[in-house]
Amino acid sequence: MKKNNMSFGLHGVTYRWWSKLSNKDQEYEINESINYFDKMRVLGDNFSASYPNGAFKKSTLSILENKKITFAFTTKPNGITKRNIKNNLLLPRFDTNDFNSKIKLS
Repeated sequence: MKKNNMSFGLHGVTYRWWSKLSNKDQEYEINESINYFDKMRVLGDNFSASYPNGAFKKSTLSILENKKITFAFTTKPNGITKRNIKNNLLLPRFDTNDFNSKIKLS
């Protein structure tokens, strides 16, 4: 997949809601994910994160910044625009389940 220019991102190792974890436990989730992708040799320059169940808090953003995570996705269904791309750790995304809803794609 990496040979075909696909990028990878972390989602935690135990799929716990990061908003409910201590900073230490959040760092564990993020560090173990980074270590896994590093061992698989797919850790790239534009490494990303997706918040488990969309759950994060202010400290999560600081941890991701310190780990040099380039961008992160929330569960807010929307496209990326010139306006929201500036918040690189709070990007919206479309989940596959969103396409069964009334969201209209232009």
